[in-house]
Amino acid sequence: MKRKIIISNKEFTMPKMSIDTYTEYLDIAEQIDTHPRYTKQDIEIMEMFVCKAYGDQFTVEELKNPETGLDAAGLILEFQFIDAGIGEELTKRMEKIVDENIKKQLDKSMDFFLKYYPARIKNVGEDAIAARELVWAFKDARDNAFEKVAEMTAEHLKKEYGDKLRNMAFVCVPTSNKDHYATRFSAFCKRVSELSGVENGFSHIVIMQSRMAVHEHRHGKKKCEVKPQLIDFDVRYFKGKYVCVFDDVVTTGKSYANFANMLEDNGANVVGGMFLGKTFYKYNQN
Repeated sequence: MKRKIIISNKEFTMPKMSIDTYTEYLDIAEQIDTHPRYTKQDIEIMEMFVCKAYGDQFTVEELKNPETGLDAAGLILEFQFIDAGIGEELTKRMEKIVDENIKKQLDKSMDFFLKYYPARIKNVGEDAIAARELVWAFKDARDNAFEKVAEMTAEHLKKEYGDKLRNMAFVCVPTSNKDHYATRFSAFCKRVSELSGVENGFSHIVIMQSRMAVHEHRHGKKKCEVKPQLIDFDVRYFKGKYVCVFDDVVTTGKSYANFANMLEDNGANVVGGMFLGKTFYKYNQN
């Protein structure tokens, strides 16, 4: 895709976007989606990312120049168009360029319950709005959303695996913040286990160190200096264990696949992934 933009009366073409840059975009967009309306910080982050997406061929000051740059609506649309133009194309390309270990996990069963449309995707129906609200409530561990999601998950597990569940473990992809991981998934995993009979693997994974999200370290340490997330696995428990992995939302599947590979490096056999929602960018009521 060759997107173009006119800034300071000059036309600029967006260069090819790397997977790392797009992943950074998804992290930023997810953070923005949690706000009911755009904040000053959201606008500033969008300004910086649009400049980055175009290879820093123009500055933030040039971008927001009232005479020769973008107005507020233009900036928001330009940020949204990154999704519309790249989302599907990048997913297709990933199938070709992603390493074999990642592809191995993505080729396994990956089931989802809801179509998740980020808040920046406008003109969606009541079904999409309801799905979005459930995803947000589950992420925030509020409104007893975990109970509804646990019931959906348990029902699917029983249908998919039947009696095999008693010899399987159920775990969740870690959040970037170790405290959020416990808040979001502890009671949920316990309830899924109670409803389905699958083993609760939550206590056999310990998040030793949080992973700083992109928007948190953007103005602090350089990206290369940010420490990765540290996870401790109960190797004795996972050795030879069949495991089903859950996450709230899947977009590219990379986070799930990386975690699944870590589990298998520690002796587990990952049977596949389950997700509350899968990200979509084009709304079709049917």
